[in-house]
Order: sequence, then C-alpha cells, then structure tokens
Amino acid sequence: MNKLILTFFSLLICLFFSNNLLAEVSAYVDRTQVSEVETIKLVLTSKKNARQPNLSSLEKDFDVLSTSSSSRVNIVNGKMNSTYEWIVVLAPRRTGKLLIPAIGVGNELTD
Repeated sequence: MNKLILTFFSLLICLFFSNNLLAEVSAYVDRTQVSEVETIKLVLTSKKNARQPNLSSLEKDFDVLSTSSSSRVNIVNGKMNSTYEWIVVLAPRRTGKLLIPAIGVGNELTD
C-alpha cells in the first residue's frame, strides 16, 4: 500500500512540473533591420498566461506606438489548448544597434 501511495504522489509531482514546463512565452520581430522612420512589429506569444506583458523595459530605446491582442482556444479530443498573442508596434528612439530586452508576461520572461 505504501508503494502505491508513493507512486501516486510521484506521478502527481511529475505532472505538476511537466505542466509548468509547458508554460512558455516567446517573442519574435517581423524584421531585424529598419530605417529611422520605420516601425517594427514585436509579437509575443504565451501558451498559458493571458496577463498583459510588461513593456516598460522597451521604453529606453523604443516608443510603443500600439498594442493589440488576440487569443485562441482549441479543444481536440477533450484537451484544451490556449494561445495568447500580443502585437506591439515599436518605433526606435535612436539609430544604431538596438536590443529588445526580455519582456515579462506574468511570471515568465521572453528570451
């Protein structure tokens, strides 16, 4: 009986941690080079977290011109998957090489 309880709790812990590993936030831009009068689109995607991204780290090098969001829910064979996406239009404040810093969405950070 003790082995059964230990196995059950081990599986429960594994499920908990594997579920947290699936929580991911990613980011990409529509292009890597822009002129000083162009804008760039930053796309943030989260598989689990619908909280608004914290864009304050962008304020040093970029003006945030607009932000739009969308969400998708897929249910396949009774399993629900949610995807949240934010499109942020940025204008560079200066010329030169600029780096987009990690952006927080809930408790997670982009690369």
